[in-house]
Amino acid sequence: MALVKENEKLFTIQDYSVTGGVLLMNNYIEEAIFYLNIAIDGDDAIAYERLGEIYTYNHHYKNIEEAIGLLKKSLDKGNYYAASLLSYIYLFEDNYIDLNKSIYYSDYAIKHGHNLGYYYKSIALAEQGNYDSAMDNLNKIDEKEYSEYKDVALSKLYAYYKNYSGYNPERSKDILEGLVDKSSNKDHFSWLADFYMLDNEFKDEKNAYELYKRGAGDWYSEGVLMNWPNKN
Repeated sequence: MALVKENEKLFTIQDYSVTGGVLLMNNYIEEAIFYLNIAIDGDDAIAYERLGEIYTYNHHYKNIEEAIGLLKKSLDKGNYYAASLLSYIYLFEDNYIDLNKSIYYSDYAIKHGHNLGYYYKSIALAEQGNYDSAMDNLNKIDEKEYSEYKDVALSKLYAYYKNYSGYNPERSKDILEGLVDKSSNKDHFSWLADFYMLDNEFKDEKNAYELYKRGAGDWYSEGVLMNWPNKN
């Protein structure tokens, strides 16, 4: 931070945005918000998106209304990745779930070259019961860039939808355990923990809780733990 302060007098709007992004990546959230807000005053598209990301995912700062407004501004400025984040909000955020809007923003992201849109679209279609279309979109996820998301989408299809002809929670568990085993990324623990919270023969809330604890540092896991009943 001392080096940042030393050079701050030379900063452009883009420099404030980049600095905010670096601080965000290193989990200096308050500092990131400070620099991103300066960049937003300069109408920086990426700063809108990064601040929207904080207000979407971080449970200490969560403000979905604010996030939606920021992400739409980012999108209007030509930052099409923001469409993927809007798709996420309308797919997963309680009180904002709108599968048609989620698919709309997924398609918007896909149209502008953001392959992650297929991930959100596949889940939204599965939620609507369109399992064949969900699988078709899942298979379009770029295996090089988003192979793990493709595996997660497949695991959801196998475990979350009992009306799906390919319903197979054991296969889902194997996929998710494989993701945990091959990487130390914190979010992988929450993917498997979520599985153990499902109503099937593998349900194990104690195991899920331990996995969320192993994922401490990941915003999603921290949010779950913060609201976990009977933590003591």
